[in-house]
Amino acid sequence: QGDTVQTMTSRIQEWAKRNGDMDRALKWRSEMIARTESSRALVTGHLESWKASGIVERVEWMVAPNPCQFCEWIARNKPVVNLGEPWFPFPHTLTGTKGGRMVLDYRPITGPPLHPHCRCALKPLTARM
Repeated sequence: QGDTVQTMTSRIQEWAKRNGDMDRALKWRSEMIARTESSRALVTGHLESWKASGIVERVEWMVAPNPCQFCEWIARNKPVVNLGEPWFPFPHTLTGTKGGRMVLDYRPITGPPLHPHCRCALKPLTARM
């Protein structure tokens, strides 16, 4: 709808208060949700447009500087997948580079954000790349 993160944060807070969810009513939590879901929507849009282009064949997970252990694992072990292929089977438990474990049971992981505050991005790869 073109809402800003600030507008979405306020809407999430209002919804949470109406529904008695005081954890999500906290500003920091509402803002985290707004940023994460905005990022998820952006990446989903990129993936759909790349599919429609007919020239993108693969996608690369571009980790942000100082990534978490889970995004670092992706960069080291599985940075590229075919377009439309998830990074992990669903559900899946990912063991990070420092031994931490993340249960991926929310959705198939087709790109960032892998977790709240994830700053990673995707790069489209064509046959020429």
